[in-house]
Amino acid sequence: PAAAATPLPSSSFLSSSSSSSSFSFSASSASSASSAADDGDHLHIRWFSILNSIGTVLLLTGFLAVILMRVLRNDISRYALMEQGSEAGMAEETGWKLVHADVFRPPPHPDLLAAVLGNGAQILCICLGVLALALVGVYSHYNRGALLVAALVLFSVTSFVNGFVTAVAYRQLEGPRPMDAQLLSYILFLGPLFLVAAGLNLVAAAYGSSTALPAGTVVVILLLLTLVSLPLHALAASAA
Repeated sequence: PAAAATPLPSSSFLSSSSSSSSFSFSASSASSASSAADDGDHLHIRWFSILNSIGTVLLLTGFLAVILMRVLRNDISRYALMEQGSEAGMAEETGWKLVHADVFRPPPHPDLLAAVLGNGAQILCICLGVLALALVGVYSHYNRGALLVAALVLFSVTSFVNGFVTAVAYRQLEGPRPMDAQLLSYILFLGPLFLVAAGLNLVAAAYGSSTALPAGTVVVILLLLTLVSLPLHALAASAA
């Protein structure tokens, strides 16, 4: 009886160990499959959103172009009748003919106009760069700070676009103070953004929030703006 009772615990132990090993293997495989499926769904939604935005922009641009072409065609036909001396065309001038002489008139603040053009070109390059990195697959929903880091690096690198566009526009407007225009173009967008970000960071640090940037990160950002962004802006302005 003692010899017959000996193999029973060993068989139960083997069966329990085999069941536990099979259970752990099935759980790990299900977890990896679910994470791969989540990554695929996330990538699919990203492509769909980008294509949807591009289609909407193209559709609205087409509608606007059709409306402008119809308005210009009507104005041109009306002015042609006025030149021929027809009674149907002897009406008061309307449309773009009223402001055609103001197109080449210099603005009262050419430095502000040039700065706005330069910052707009830089922001456009930043948006295109962020979208290009998203298409490549640099970002991940597990790392939420990658987008902000990429935007900051792109802002520093594309500062030469701001300086070049501002210098070219200000030269075409025949402004008297190009250095003031360059200084205004550099702080027009960066100044308010830096003040708002610094205020929010101070509030977050005062309340002990985990989203507050440490002092080392703030120093790195300042060095990036001072040693990379500002020299690129100045070099592009002098080259233009």
